[in-house]
Amino acid sequence: MWRRILLRLPKLAPVSTLPRRFLQPHFLLPQPLPPSSLPVLKFSSSVSSQSTPILCQDDMDDCVLQYDHDGLLGVAPAAEKLDGELLQDVEHVIGCLRDFGADNAAARLKLEHCGVQASPELVVAVLSRLRNDWGAAFTFFLWAGPQPGYAPSVREYHSMISLL
Repeated sequence: MWRRILLRLPKLAPVSTLPRRFLQPHFLLPQPLPPSSLPVLKFSSSVSSQSTPILCQDDMDDCVLQYDHDGLLGVAPAAEKLDGELLQDVEHVIGCLRDFGADNAAARLKLEHCGVQASPELVVAVLSRLRNDWGAAFTFFLWAGPQPGYAPSVREYHSMISLL
């Protein structure tokens, strides 16, 4: 049976006619570039272009994601971007979300009674602070969506998607 199947297959080219690169062992193939030779992506830190970008590090809890005039995502320290009232609201919301861990229903109920009004600035700031806890960020995003006077923009959707 195998013989009949093999006889019906088209003839393969002889090995001598194949290009040399197909005959080389895998360890002789070109190696990937080392990370030090790859280009470094830089983000703008504000809506107006600046010469030195501010990058958000993993251990920084106080940074805010934002888009520059070209639509590139960048970060800026929260202390420079948030006023006092907004900063209090962000802290209050994050406190509500961190108290409940994986209990999303209880966290959402606590958000309903926290007295904070959803706004685009609040949503971006909270999502930036919760970038390492996608569950809490998603719970907050789902809570903020139907709030009166607030409709998520493309910016907020992009911030949420980047966390997932």
